[in-house]
Amino acid sequence: MALVYSLPRAGRTRLSILDPSGRRVATVMDDTVQAGSGRAVWHGGDKAGRAVAPGVYFAVLEFEGDRRVAKFVRAR
Repeated sequence: MALVYSLPRAGRTRLSILDPSGRRVATVMDDTVQAGSGRAVWHGGDKAGRAVAPGVYFAVLEFEGDRRVAKFVRAR
């Protein structure tokens, strides 16, 4: 799954996948990222690389104290 984002300036950025209970399933990105548009890919795996079950998940982008959340469904 491709996750597209846009940042106003360079800075430390973390993109996580959470399950409905708020548990972090995976960290897609945790790095200093340049300003502008970017794309991160989550291959549907957990921290250990195992495929997660179909269902509802949340992509959480954290940047300089700001937090954006997008809800999505993993079909398979």
